[in-house]
Amino acid sequence: MRALAALARADRAGDKPNWGARPHRVLFLRQDRIGDMIVSTGLLRAIASAYPTISLDVLASPANAPILREEPHIRTVHILDKRRPWAYPALAGRLRRARYDAVIDCMVTAPSRTAMMLMLAAGAPHRIGISERAAAEQAWSSAGAAAGTRRLLVNVSAGRVDREWPHEHFVAVLHKLRTDHPEMRALVIGSPAEAERSQAIASQAGVQVAPTAGIRQAVALVAVSHLVLTPDTSIAHAAAAFRKPAVVMYTSGVAEWWHPYGSPYRALATADATLASLPLEPVLAAMQDLLHAEPFTP
Repeated sequence: MRALAALARADRAGDKPNWGARPHRVLFLRQDRIGDMIVSTGLLRAIASAYPTISLDVLASPANAPILREEPHIRTVHILDKRRPWAYPALAGRLRRARYDAVIDCMVTAPSRTAMMLMLAAGAPHRIGISERAAAEQAWSSAGAAAGTRRLLVNVSAGRVDREWPHEHFVAVLHKLRTDHPEMRALVIGSPAEAERSQAIASQAGVQVAPTAGIRQAVALVAVSHLVLTPDTSIAHAAAAFRKPAVVMYTSGVAEWWHPYGSPYRALATADATLASLPLEPVLAAMQDLLHAEPFTP
């Protein structure tokens, strides 16, 4: 999977498409279950109606293709039948001949080698999919997190000085959790502007730092983690989006509607307007509580 993702990154077009400049043919991959296709219909309509120049096709499974039978926004539905692998070359040829400008693989939480190979076979210059996720998996693999290993992602950046939790507290949390849960692996991330601080915290805690050139790389790391520690930042919302248990640290006055939505979390707030006043002990207790409260599923 990492090799296929590397090929996709190496061969992709550098610039984003100018969707309104000319007609564009787009292929959307959703070759899985009926419910997944149902929840994707809103996204399909949004893509197809975003520009009058977009012509949208879908790669579906035999089970979920009927969902699109009366869908006016979809031009062609290709069928990928996993029970007939001998038909893959003919399908790949049809996708190649269609000369798609972009292919979208929305199955980032369940990457498929077959989908990746078809994405490459289509030859579209623009591919939107799992390359960041594959790189995130490689980062965890480099940190010794084999398949089935619990993964703790610690984000040390929040973009503002008043939301900066003390350096030594991050180190202490990592030391304690690694001692109490030796099977768990941890990675530290931070914004590019705080790369030096991220590296220092990781080094003192005896863990690795995962460099993130931008928000997409950071979100991909959240997607393949099992537990997140972060100050009030976009990473908290990314954890909620992927249903990842998170401990989130806030300054005073943050309303509850800014807390993670629809996912397990523990929220801690200071008594004043700076995160520096938040003690180590309640954060560590919240981490331990969440670790024991949430069943671990590799």
